[in-house]
Amino acid sequence: MSPEAGSRERIRVVAALTLIQVFFGVHYLAGKIVLHEIPPRAWAVLRVVGAALLLFALVRALGRRFPRAPRDLVLLAVFSIFGVAVNQVCFVEGLSRTTAIHSAIINTLIPAWTLFFAVILGREAPTARKAASLALAVAGVLLVIRPERASFSSATFVGDLLTMLNSMSYSFFLVVSKRTMHRVDALAATALMFAFGAGPIALFGGSAVTRFDFSSVSV
Repeated sequence: MSPEAGSRERIRVVAALTLIQVFFGVHYLAGKIVLHEIPPRAWAVLRVVGAALLLFALVRALGRRFPRAPRDLVLLAVFSIFGVAVNQVCFVEGLSRTTAIHSAIINTLIPAWTLFFAVILGREAPTARKAASLALAVAGVLLVIRPERASFSSATFVGDLLTMLNSMSYSFFLVVSKRTMHRVDALAATALMFAFGAGPIALFGGSAVTRFDFSSVSV
């Protein structure tokens, strides 16, 4: 790849990551609005199943190839536990029990947790600079949410804890799935992971979907 092509590719990647952060920022507020009208378990099912259907349609429309190797399929099924099932359940349940601001702040730890798991699993070499960055990131979040004032009876404690588990699960997923995602078509693999994750999510919230009156949702 030429230097010019490499520079253009870097710009595209940075632009995509910036757009992701914009969606993330809007997501917490939008999710909070949705959860005022749809129960968290039902919303988790709708999110994951809807995403799986949309991604499958997109893969077909773009002519992408799904991974077929048994080893890859098994790995994607395992990754879906952390990247989809645990991640989505903890996110919606956490957001329903805490504030959008707390949820957003706690999830800023995703890069820090990702670095932590990368070091623990031997994917990154431990250095003093990395240790300092982890400590600084955690301290910043703790300074805002003030856990020393929290208790199991406080309004946001359980939600904050679930949101933290959400961020840790997703960070672990990012680390363990990276090599596989580089080897296969990322979009097709993501579609499969959402499909695999839809099973546990349906077991978790299927009954909430069947009991919910969708006609009660406002425009």
